[in-house]
Amino acid sequence: MKKLIYILILITSACELVIDVDQPPFQPSIVVGSFIGTDTTITVNLSEDRDVLERPNEFNPITGATVRLFQGNQLLGMLEEVEIPEPMDVNSNELRGRYGLDFRPTAGVEYRLEVEKEGFASVHATDRLPAIAPEFEVVDMELDDLYDSEIDLRILDQPGRDYYEVRVYLSISQVASATFDGNTEEWTINRIARYTRPIDIYTENIAVEEHNVSIFSDRLFDGRSYELSLETYIYIHEQDEPKIDRNPVLTVEVRRVSEAYYNYVNSAALQWWVDGDPFSEPVQAFSNVENGRGIFGSYVSTRQDFPLDVD
Repeated sequence: MKKLIYILILITSACELVIDVDQPPFQPSIVVGSFIGTDTTITVNLSEDRDVLERPNEFNPITGATVRLFQGNQLLGMLEEVEIPEPMDVNSNELRGRYGLDFRPTAGVEYRLEVEKEGFASVHATDRLPAIAPEFEVVDMELDDLYDSEIDLRILDQPGRDYYEVRVYLSISQVASATFDGNTEEWTINRIARYTRPIDIYTENIAVEEHNVSIFSDRLFDGRSYELSLETYIYIHEQDEPKIDRNPVLTVEVRRVSEAYYNYVNSAALQWWVDGDPFSEPVQAFSNVENGRGIFGSYVSTRQDFPLDVD
């Protein structure tokens, strides 16, 4: 009996092993977020990363940084920090840490971004815009009331490895009203504003879905045309008064994106899919930022507009 007790003690005592590991203190680095294209000026978002043991809902923006854009060894400009317009909440992180430059990049050209901020290691990233805008045609469009709408695209691919992203937008005019009631005067202001918003799209093709976009490579159809079927829903709020011509427009945009752009969005989508799944392996987000984290990606795009009949 004593031997049995000794064996049980040895077995149970060997179930726990504590190892002390000396881990250096966490040093935050700069996180860069920027997609540059020929259709818009330069915008860069900066924030600091967090310890792997922390899971914050939002990241701290980095203000007061020095951000430079280069083409080769030529400095194209210093990005200016975007000022938060009044009366917006100055404590809001939505716009803080955003930098801009009134410059539109050129297709096929390589650009380098450099960021410096006291207390952080300097970071840099490089990417080349695709040389040719994508070619596509809308083969069919069935826009039913509210739901079950379908858009069929045919992408005319060129030989060589390419990466594509598809987006769909809805633009519509709406009436915004404001009434002022003072001690001595009263007046009403009506204005017609144009709003553009991305709409959800889904597909059963080879594309990966991520935040209202579909992204994929031409690995399976290199140098040939490829048809992509998108499912979505179109919702337009009807207004009886006042009667205005809103002219809703559906915009289909196809982007040819850089490899870095594709790898980042693809990894972000995979992260979203496995989040909370205890049986899946963790996905490391792609980064092309040296000494830091994040993405400096690029694209060229082609758009087609389709006026809608709301009647």
